[in-house]
Amino acid sequence: MRGLVKMYSDYKSPFAYLAFEPGFRLEERYNVTMRWIPFQLRIKDKGERSLYSEYKTRYSYLDARRWAKSRDLIIRSQPKVYDTRIALIGGLFAQKHDKLMSFNLKVYELFWKRELQPDDPDQVAGVVAHVGLAVDEFRTYLAGAGANDYERAQEEAATDHIFGVPIFLFNDEPFWTADEATSLFVYGSLIDETHRAEIIGCHVEAIAATLHDYERGRARHFYICQKAGSVTSGFLLVNLDARDFATLDRYEEIPVLYTREKITVAIAGGDRARCWIYLPTPATLGMDRN
Repeated sequence: MRGLVKMYSDYKSPFAYLAFEPGFRLEERYNVTMRWIPFQLRIKDKGERSLYSEYKTRYSYLDARRWAKSRDLIIRSQPKVYDTRIALIGGLFAQKHDKLMSFNLKVYELFWKRELQPDDPDQVAGVVAHVGLAVDEFRTYLAGAGANDYERAQEEAATDHIFGVPIFLFNDEPFWTADEATSLFVYGSLIDETHRAEIIGCHVEAIAATLHDYERGRARHFYICQKAGSVTSGFLLVNLDARDFATLDRYEEIPVLYTREKITVAIAGGDRARCWIYLPTPATLGMDRN
């Protein structure tokens, strides 16, 4: 029996944009069915936030852009905080007609390019038409059953204690995505895509990255050590989950040969990303001296 994973999201969250398509890939890797549920994210607009909240908002956009750039996605700041109810009802309409993926990806793309206002029914209807659905049926749904479906989604979110997006709910346990917790910089044997897939059990997305002021070496195993001016090339593996890390921890023989630590690497365009890395223990480094 397939498990159910609820995905709560809202178009005005850049992180919901980044998580949407990879989230649905869980169906390919695990015996689960994804269910998208719209959630109206309530956030304060400019002038209503505290100074510290404003700093956090600016950083969030910067962080989202780093990840978006590595996937050739565009995220631009928005002129205001939109009420996305109409667009979210559009998502529910598309979901009923098996067009959720194409509809949501187009809404996300246009919205974050600042080419779509999600509170404009005519613009949302344009996306409905773009994915091959009937605009008249959407307008009827928007004025009637869609409003009811939307309200039921908000009630379900309240029952599930949803506070933000993107949130995944599995077996009543919430998971609020955080990219640095799901990414890993690899520089040794895991650079090889075929070998990596054999270890993890599936192919995962990999982004070219570099680690500065570290030098790579190899004895029985690969390792890195600090050296000013050196650069180590590798890949940033993204969208890993707890099971992937448990498998990789066993493969790297933690804590005997390596420990898993946080570090910052450079990705496309010189942007920086915080991620996990396997660092050698004295036992691993000692092999190089024997």
